[in-house]
Formats: sequence, structure tokens, C-alpha cells
Amino acid sequence: MMKKFLLLIILYTININPQSFTASTDNNTVGINDQFQVSFTFSGDDVNQLRNFSPPDFNQFILLSGPNQSTSMQIINGQVSASRVFTYILRPRSAGSFVIGSATVDFKNNKLRTEPLKIEVVQGSQRQQQQQQQQQQQSVSREQIAENVFIRAVADKQRVFQGEQVTIT
Repeated sequence: MMKKFLLLIILYTININPQSFTASTDNNTVGINDQFQVSFTFSGDDVNQLRNFSPPDFNQFILLSGPNQSTSMQIINGQVSASRVFTYILRPRSAGSFVIGSATVDFKNNKLRTEPLKIEVVQGSQRQQQQQQQQQQQSVSREQIAENVFIRAVADKQRVFQGEQVTIT
């Protein structure tokens, strides 16, 4: 009986909800003229215990916005889950392969660290290339429709007076 009680106390004090701290980007390959987003997301049971967020060095990029923060919390069947996201909007300074280093944050006397992110910066604009591809696909679709569609219009009257209604089907 005492062993079961002790086991229950130990299990209760162990953090049942593991926490995580991850880095992500909306695009790993960007054009030199494009902007992109980098997010650092903490997930766990208590975002109020977060302290000392430290972003990585963004020297290879122009910082357009950030850190922007958002926090969310859910309670489902008494189980609490929460997240806090630190977001940055960046633009590359030059073409090449770059590594965005790790961000760190303190959580309940533990230092959490994200994995580095690899970013490939290419000449031109990735968005412009995607738009050109979409336009080419649309023009091909229009050509196919033009070759395969036959339209016939039939008027309900052959002779009309000025101001008289004509229905064309």
C-alpha cells in the first residue's frame, strides 16, 4: 500500500506534458528579393514559466519585423497545453547558403535550444518564378479550351423592330 502511494506521488510530480522548442521557416529556398518568415515555437503546459528568450544572429539577413509574439492555450478534459511563438520576417542580403543559428529560452531552470535552420538564397525571386509557371499553365489551359469548345448561339426571332426584346440561347 505504501509503495503504491509513493509511486503515485512520484508520477504526479513528474512533468506529464513534455515541452519542446522548435524552429521553422515558411520556405527553405528564397529569392534574394523575397522576404520569408522564421518562427521559434515553444510547446508545453505552462508558457508563463518562459524566461530569457534569445534569438539567433540574423546578420546575413535584413530584419523587417520581429520578434512578434503569439500565445495560445487549450484546456481539454482538464489537460492544459500551451504554446508561444516568436516570429521574425527577414529578407536576404546576398545569395548563397546560410545557417540561422539556434535560439534559446529558459524554462523552469532548464535551457532549451532549437536546431539550426538552413536557408538557400537564390538570384531573382522565387515568387515571380512561381507566378510565371502558373501563368504558363493557365495559358496552356486556355489554348486547350479554345481548341475543344464549340459555341452556338440561336436567336428566338430572325426579324425585330428597334427596342424589341430578343432572346439568344
